[in-house]
Amino acid sequence: MITYLSNIINKAQKFSKKLDEITVLTDRQWVQVSDDKSNKKVYIFRENKELLISTNGTVERAKWDYLGANSILIEKATSINLFKNAFVSDRILILRIDGSDEFALFVCESDYIEGINTIEMLSKFIQTEYIQPTSNIPKEITFKQQKEYLTENGLITVKFLGVNEFPSFGDHVYQNESLVNSGKFKLDFMYHIVVRNGTIVRTTLF
Repeated sequence: MITYLSNIINKAQKFSKKLDEITVLTDRQWVQVSDDKSNKKVYIFRENKELLISTNGTVERAKWDYLGANSILIEKATSINLFKNAFVSDRILILRIDGSDEFALFVCESDYIEGINTIEMLSKFIQTEYIQPTSNIPKEITFKQQKEYLTENGLITVKFLGVNEFPSFGDHVYQNESLVNSGKFKLDFMYHIVVRNGTIVRTTLF
């Protein structure tokens, strides 16, 4: 999966913002994405170069500094690391440790809550949002289940990436055995899905 993610990041780099747009870092709280769900780690970059790292609510104070050349220095009590910008947007922050192929992956907390909370889901989001429309399902992604819903726009089939009660971000939507292009579908009294290029990009109550 890391190799697959690395390939996607390389393809998406032309859509990335620069780290010198400091407000991209400081205007939001970044949740680190990994396949370890035992710890929720949130990075808060403050304008005074202070970095707050919350792990399950326990906060560590650190420092950060933009060094130019699309790189930042992060200094903790036990380590100092130089990171290069791999990809940054208003919703995603991906940093690469200088001189290595190791990534630190982050998403905005609101997106993390909505379902971009695994490496697989982050990979899918970048591919769908920045690279190309969903025309083929990457063979690295397998569906766990599928359900049918009768909507105002007809019968649709949702193929789930995870074992969830309701459709969520990244799930694929079909109608008449073809991927739905785009649209908004009401599945329940207060549950709607927004579909773009065959993939759920947002869920909403209205």
